[in-house]
Amino acid sequence: MSKHWKELLTLCQSIPAEDNDLYNEYRNELYPTDADADADVDISLGDVDRAAKYLYLETQRYIGVTPVGPKSKMVRMDGVKYRPKWEVFVDRLADGRLMLEHINYITSLDFAAVINRFDSPTTLFYVDPPYFGTEHYYTEGDFSVIDHQRLAETLRAISGKFALSYYDFAGLSDLYPQSLYQWHIQPVVKSMGTTRTNTTASRGEELLIMNYTDINQGKSQEQLVDSILTF
Repeated sequence: MSKHWKELLTLCQSIPAEDNDLYNEYRNELYPTDADADADVDISLGDVDRAAKYLYLETQRYIGVTPVGPKSKMVRMDGVKYRPKWEVFVDRLADGRLMLEHINYITSLDFAAVINRFDSPTTLFYVDPPYFGTEHYYTEGDFSVIDHQRLAETLRAISGKFALSYYDFAGLSDLYPQSLYQWHIQPVVKSMGTTRTNTTASRGEELLIMNYTDINQGKSQEQLVDSILTF
């Protein structure tokens, strides 16, 4: 992972942000026809060139819009208040080296299969499902109300710990009663470009639901960073 990460980071750092010609070139290469929009892009381990092109497309298009078709276009930030999404991603890629070097598995399975496979008393799951009512932004409607219920049932049965991200909605407390789980409300700034109509940043609240006591509550930002890096 370390060798491939360094090659990928170096290549990504050399690619300019918000280059529409480059965006279209990569899109035509990875998705030759409209029929390829819903297909998985095949990227072999070590193929950093193809991986960088895929990441370029994924980070600079509206969430929920397929990479090809009449609605597909590159997201442009204002360049003053908001940096290009590609530049932000590359910086995060550089900062995430320690975490990337410790990745052992990358899967594309149903969430229940992943949770059941890796569950243990020492496992901590971070779960970030499509938010209720906005599933079509992420998965073309493949994640349903039943899946939200199934996720709650799966997490209720694990022996490990979980931290689950959600926005509050009617019925969430039925799935995750506050008498059984800890709810932590976090003010957030929603990113520009998360939907086709969201072109300005807005504020909201995000929930983190846990089946354990938040051991980081009350810690400073520096202490939290240290806890993450030494976890």
